[in-house]
Amino acid sequence: MKKSFPILWNILNLNKIYMLKKTRKFHLHFLRVSLFLMIFSTVAEAGTPPPLRIAAGARDWLIAAQPGIVFNPYTGFIFHGQLTYGISDLININGRFGAGAEPYRLYVGGDVRFGIYRSSSIRFDLYAGGHAGGLGAGFDAGAMISGRVGIVGLMAGIDVDFVVENNANTVPVNLVLGLDFAVARNLYFNVTGEINLNQSITGISGGLVFVL
Repeated sequence: MKKSFPILWNILNLNKIYMLKKTRKFHLHFLRVSLFLMIFSTVAEAGTPPPLRIAAGARDWLIAAQPGIVFNPYTGFIFHGQLTYGISDLININGRFGAGAEPYRLYVGGDVRFGIYRSSSIRFDLYAGGHAGGLGAGFDAGAMISGRVGIVGLMAGIDVDFVVENNANTVPVNLVLGLDFAVARNLYFNVTGEINLNQSITGISGGLVFVL
């Protein structure tokens, strides 16, 4: 082919080099974003799991497993799980549970997520709910915007907890950043970071999300 069609051969080689450079550039960008999230990830003072970009479709189920490590003000393992049912493409009911090292207590909570706006490239959601246990019982609310860049899903949002246990009246607030990508059909790897804006503790979390 090289001797018979030299011009075509050169074009194919140039295209191959371009695709290799593009793939390497994407991998470097993905690594930078992942390291940023891991360095600045936090778990809210209330101990509530962060929201996920991935939502369940109508009559679909979603299962998520999110292990993590808390570094400050105490050190220990923490685990959050999520079970979601999609009432419609825009309304999800989320059940959440968690466990971890002391002083973290068994966490049970839930919320309802509402899709306010959705297009082919972007989605805006609101959610609200409540929880018991963790690092303080209370109520949860938040807003998030999400989309995709190539094969990577990206999410940013504000998560607010209203801790009322023992008349605490504390309000942890976090800037939430997340990314995910598919590792198989209906299976995603997710990394979520919450940057402390008010009354938060530092940690790292990430895991798998299954859509059934």
